[in-house]
This record gives sequence, structure tokens and C-alpha cells, in this order.
Amino acid sequence: MAHLSTVGRLVAIIAIVVLVLVAIASILGGPQPGTTTLATTSSSIPLITSFSSGQATSSSDSISIDSGLGADCPGGQVNGTGFIDVVAGTSSPAVFCVQFYYHNSFDGYNASAPLLLNVSSALSIQAIQEVLSDGVYYPQSFDGSSNFTVSVSQSQLAIGGSTNENEGAMVAYAVTANSGSSGTYQLGLFPSTGVGSWLLNPQEPEQCGYYGEVVAGNGFPNYAQNLGGCLTYPTSSLPSSYTLPGIPYPLFIGDVYFSIVAVTNSTG
Repeated sequence: MAHLSTVGRLVAIIAIVVLVLVAIASILGGPQPGTTTLATTSSSIPLITSFSSGQATSSSDSISIDSGLGADCPGGQVNGTGFIDVVAGTSSPAVFCVQFYYHNSFDGYNASAPLLLNVSSALSIQAIQEVLSDGVYYPQSFDGSSNFTVSVSQSQLAIGGSTNENEGAMVAYAVTANSGSSGTYQLGLFPSTGVGSWLLNPQEPEQCGYYGEVVAGNGFPNYAQNLGGCLTYPTSSLPSSYTLPGIPYPLFIGDVYFSIVAVTNSTG
């Protein structure tokens, strides 16, 4: 009887161990506490609610450099009027100039090196189209630069530093519509820059998803369906700021500011 009792105890212990192992396997194989499993379907289309550095941009590989374009830009400081609308033909380009400002030196601190801007990839041509999915229309963005040929007066701009190098420099962009292209697209600037960038509007600085429109052909379809607004900042009592003649608000030290000036539409 003692032998049977011992065997019974062993069987009971083995059964308990098996139950414990099964329970552990169930815990490890199931969802962990505090986690949520999301199901996705191939037909879902992400809703675009804002513009960010991940937007499609014109590839610098497809942009040519034409130093002669700079002759189309005015000299000296020119205060822009804000957003622009340009018409790009297939036989002649629409040309517009962008004037840049950047200070990274202030009292008690002198920056040793200027900021190097890759201005050849600063311009983006954006498009948004409504796409039907499961009975609902969703906005979907795509790169519209393949419909245009873009040239820029220089590839890079060194600006700022201890001597405020190239402060107020002008960079010219030329946009020509490719044969057969038609539509209205959005013009963006600096969608992927690592520093803050602001449009010098007459009343206040603005940071937007786009800064104008470019029209090819008859302008249809209209892909300039912007979903985002613009940001600005309080312009009183700014620390580490500076001013420009004709601009009624202070500018942040360490941010890039630009005006869009001297727009020339295509003649054909």
C-alpha cells in the first residue's frame, strides 16, 4: 500500500507540472497585457491630415542648373506679396525668384560656419487627388514633378555664419510644363529641411504646406486640394530675434526666412 501511495503522489505531481506548463504556453502564445492587435486591409487608404517632411518632393537628380536664371531676379531686398500663382507653358518657362535670410549670430555668440542649403531640392510640386475606397472618398497625395521640367540658378546656398554670408541672396527657379501635361498643382518649399523655414508675408510669417500654385495646360484637373493650413508665431517679445527693413515683425535667429518675388509667367 505504501508503494501505491508513492506512485499516486508521483502521478499527481506529474499532472500538476503538465497543467502548469500548459498554462505558461497559453500565456506566452496569447496577446500580452497592454497590447492591441490592429487588423489592416489592402483596400485601406491613409487619410492625409497634414503636410510633413515625408511628402513627395521633386528629385534633385531631375533638376538642371542654369546659372543664367539669376539675371531674371531683382537686386537688393524685395518684400514679396506672399503666395504666388504661375502659368507654365511647354515652350517657355515660368520663372520666379526666392530671396533668403538666415541669422545664426547674435550678441555674445558668433556662429563659426554658415548654413548650407540644398536649394536645388527645396522646390516640390505636389498634387492631391480624391480616391474612392469602400464608398468613401479619401485625399491621396502624389508627386506632380514628373509633369514639369525644373531648372534652378544654383544647387547650394551657403548663408549666415559670423559675417551673415549671402544674406538676402536670390535663387531663381524655372518651371516648364512637359508636353501633354495639364492640371493645377501646389508649389511647396523646404518640405524636408532640418531647420524651421518661414514665408515673409507682409503682415506675419507663415509656415505652410504649400506656397502657391502652378498651372499647366488648361489647368484641369485641379490637384491643388490643400488640406492643411498655415502656422505662425506670436511676434512680440521674441528672444534671440532680429529685424529686417520693411518687415513689421521680428525674426527668429536660427530659422530660414524667404520671400517669393519677381514672378514671370510663361509666354507659350
